[in-house]
Amino acid sequence: MSGGRRLRPVVTQRLLIVTASALMVLTAACSASAPARHAAEAAADRASPVVAHRYPVAASGEITLAFAGDVHFAGRVARLLKDPPTTLGPITSVLKSADFTAVNLETPV
Repeated sequence: MSGGRRLRPVVTQRLLIVTASALMVLTAACSASAPARHAAEAAADRASPVVAHRYPVAASGEITLAFAGDVHFAGRVARLLKDPPTTLGPITSVLKSADFTAVNLETPV
């Protein structure tokens, strides 16, 4: 063998089976079919008031996701927190325009 260790065939086969099983479970969990509903639940839904959305909802069924990573406010950049609407600078407009935005906050504890 040159350089690395090889897994035994039994271990490799088990790893493949576990990985394939996990993928099948994830695929089944993400299926598009909805569970059957009782008539009473359906009637309750029809009687519920309609809630207006704060922001317009796209009719196409598409959503926009925005992700930013490794943002921190320690040391020299701590002053940016004094004006939250401008904290992230020019990228703020991009993040605000998405339907869902997630930012990874790195901070000392």
